[in-house]
Amino acid sequence: MLSRIFPLVLILLFLGCTKKESDIAPVSAVLKADFTFSIVNDGQLPAQVAFTSTSANATSYQWSFGNNSSSSFNTAYANYTAPGTYTVKLVVANGTQKDSIERQVEISPVKYKVRIFLVTPRGQTLNNDYVNAIKMCALNLQSWYKSQMAGKTFSLTDAVVETVNSQNDYAWFNQYNGTISGTDPRYYGWYNTLNDIKNIVGSSFDSPFYINIVYVAAFFEGAGGQNYAALGDADLKGLLGQSSEPVNRWIGGSGHEWGHAFGLPHPPSADNSLMWTGYTIYPSTFLRQDDKDKLNVSKFFNAF
Repeated sequence: MLSRIFPLVLILLFLGCTKKESDIAPVSAVLKADFTFSIVNDGQLPAQVAFTSTSANATSYQWSFGNNSSSSFNTAYANYTAPGTYTVKLVVANGTQKDSIERQVEISPVKYKVRIFLVTPRGQTLNNDYVNAIKMCALNLQSWYKSQMAGKTFSLTDAVVETVNSQNDYAWFNQYNGTISGTDPRYYGWYNTLNDIKNIVGSSFDSPFYINIVYVAAFFEGAGGQNYAALGDADLKGLLGQSSEPVNRWIGGSGHEWGHAFGLPHPPSADNSLMWTGYTIYPSTFLRQDDKDKLNVSKFFNAF
């Protein structure tokens, strides 16, 4: 009888030592910091960067964006107003565990700019008064567009105005020079200048990062088209106050042709907007809403 009871006791003792699942100490999930980011505006200024934590088993987040700003959200945003390489750090935690990771974010200077040339024809000398007048006009228009676009405007190159010399003389720009001049005498100057400036500056003229505005110290009727406008010495003299019309009318005239280079058309009906005859009353003119809509999606217009 005892021999039968003894194995049963052993079995009961063994079963009594079995631990419940709740009695087993939990193994902490492994914490691993990681994140991704995306840069709007092609990485150029002014740049907003979206950061998203892809960390494993994290319950808290602490970002440092390298620009004196921070965040404690899983997804965060940082604005950068100066070019450079920024070290971004993410620290994550989960109970008593911590982990961190750093990555570098490269913010480029503004890529998309308005590039302005002053062309001096053969046989003439550079007129520095023209250079200064163009700079004045450019800065004035930059400010005016900003006021119309709720803080968004175009950027200028560091030089603002690049001066170049042409191998062609004064008369060449407004005459028929074969097929390069087009078929409409009103636009001989526009086409001839296009041919001339491409020969001078080469392939950089066709860069997608530039809208090219070309002033020439020669007589022709100014005009603008997609990514390019050409203006003659009537505009230059007008900007210098050497016209019976006020200087603002000539700044407005430049703004009108620049508008065409920005992709703005003439309006469907007559009004006092810049892209109709409003340039004559500049700066008391305006951009139509459809023009603003076009500029709002242009890479050349940003908030500064």
